[in-house]
Amino acid sequence: MMVNLGEADFASLVGEGQALPVLVDCWSPRAEACRHNAPLADELARELDGRLLVAKLNVEANPRAVTAWQVKVVPCMLLFHKGRRVETFWGVTDKARVLGALKATGLVD
Repeated sequence: MMVNLGEADFASLVGEGQALPVLVDCWSPRAEACRHNAPLADELARELDGRLLVAKLNVEANPRAVTAWQVKVVPCMLLFHKGRRVETFWGVTDKARVLGALKATGLVD
């Protein structure tokens, strides 16, 4: 499943009450490199539907979240489980790296 994430949605979508792991794709419409991670986020949302929630966060529209999560560079993907950040993928990343982290942390089989 893919959703758009805003600062007001954090607690309900990423917080402790969320049973699924959440992959947050931090992006900017002005950053060319962010266009490379977008298809990966879409693909993971489709392939792991029901096991992973993928959320898109526009960093320009959500500056408090960027500060709170210490996002210094985009693109950036943040992996959360029950409100706790368990992994960060800085820059352009690939599917094998994200799946490896999900499997290593036991969040997906």
